[in-house]
Amino acid sequence: MDPVITGSLVSAGTQLVTTWLRNRSQSKAAEKAADFERWLHQDEKQFQKEQFEAEKQFQREMALERYQEQLSLAVVHRSTALDSVEWRAALENFPLRILPSQILESYSRYTSRDTPMPLLVLLAPPEVSFDRFLDRSSTLPFSERTIAEVVRRFVACYEDLQHPIKFLAGGWDSKRYHGEAAFETLFALLGSVPTLIVESEIDGRYFNLRAAFWDIGQTEPAVSSVISHLDCQKLLNEAARADARQWAADRERYAARGRGEEEILQIGGDDERNLRTLREEELDRDAGILRARSYAIGDKQWERLFQQIGGAYALIVGCLTDVYHLQNRGVMPRLPAMLPNWEGGGLLNADVARFLASCYELVFKSLGEQIPNWMPDLYLNVAIGFAGLPEASETSRFLRNALEHWLRLRGFTIDEEDDLVSLVLANAGVKDRPWLRGVRGCLEAIGDHSQAVEIEGRLDEWQNKLLTGGIEEDERGEVLVTF
Repeated sequence: MDPVITGSLVSAGTQLVTTWLRNRSQSKAAEKAADFERWLHQDEKQFQKEQFEAEKQFQREMALERYQEQLSLAVVHRSTALDSVEWRAALENFPLRILPSQILESYSRYTSRDTPMPLLVLLAPPEVSFDRFLDRSSTLPFSERTIAEVVRRFVACYEDLQHPIKFLAGGWDSKRYHGEAAFETLFALLGSVPTLIVESEIDGRYFNLRAAFWDIGQTEPAVSSVISHLDCQKLLNEAARADARQWAADRERYAARGRGEEEILQIGGDDERNLRTLREEELDRDAGILRARSYAIGDKQWERLFQQIGGAYALIVGCLTDVYHLQNRGVMPRLPAMLPNWEGGGLLNADVARFLASCYELVFKSLGEQIPNWMPDLYLNVAIGFAGLPEASETSRFLRNALEHWLRLRGFTIDEEDDLVSLVLANAGVKDRPWLRGVRGCLEAIGDHSQAVEIEGRLDEWQNKLLTGGIEEDERGEVLVTF
């Protein structure tokens, strides 16, 4: 071969190999740079997550430090209370069957933040079964016993190691002591013990419900009216109507089995009389007459009413126990998770729902600067729980607060007209799936189906990418984007 041609071929080959090596080198460098960028991005996200969790833990540690200071103050308060010159005078009007020294002694072992101090819960029912200032037992059958049993069952379901309760059923001595005067007397002697008192009364046909609460270090009890002027007779009549309707079905079964009319009337008793009243009331309504009839009210209807009242008591106990343990020890509330399956009766009405909402809202606002990283979860937790309550506005308000806090933690400034759901979706990652599922559930509950569908679409998109390998989860459960 011609040496010139050979030289040209060698030169061309050399240039080809050199170009290939240079391109390969550049490609390798580009791959390494891309790998580094991915690592840097993932490492930054991991750092942000770890920083967020560290801040969350630090905020809880600060809450526990404040709690330890309160416990130390409580020890001093207990010792000085027992030596107070007013002690004997206050004892003369003490409304409980148990002595205050017994309660203080039982709380003396709670001196360390590692042993959570339980919330003392006292019930003051509409009437006390055996009032020491009266010669008769209660005129309201089942009042104290039924309410206490409903609350006792609730406490058994609610209480755990992080949410301890000291429930003293049957502790109230007499309804001679009631209202703010009784609350002040108890506070004077038990101010070092975190306490909740739930009190109700039936004034004629109307029902009133109040709550008094104090924590360690408070200067006076906080008293709230939960239910005011609720028509008890209306609730009793509704119970009588429900029993009459059930009796109508049972009556037909007795007749089908050959029971005589006289025997059926005897078996029916008040239910038979109430069935006639119900049918007359329905005929009146068909004729445009809306006058309510009077029903025969017996023990069965009273017991059902007090079960409903007990349900309201239980909700207040759960809510204020949540508030107490969250405020002192940074423990997440338990009651909201129990609300979707609540079976406590008809007194989970708008008044009770508003009271629960105001309690959570107040404590969240007071803790907003101390534990800001907890706020999105706290607000969403309550919004999810409230989704099935009578007042949809409560769910909407707590959901908006959850979205706002989520965005503020990421540096956003919120305007009133902002579409918060779209903003969150634009900045959420796959790791936020559980939180977004909660948001979607709240949106569905309040009837905002379009934005619920928008979140559902994003969740489905992420799920498909997880299944096809577009994104992967590491062993810690975190989601890593792959490019």
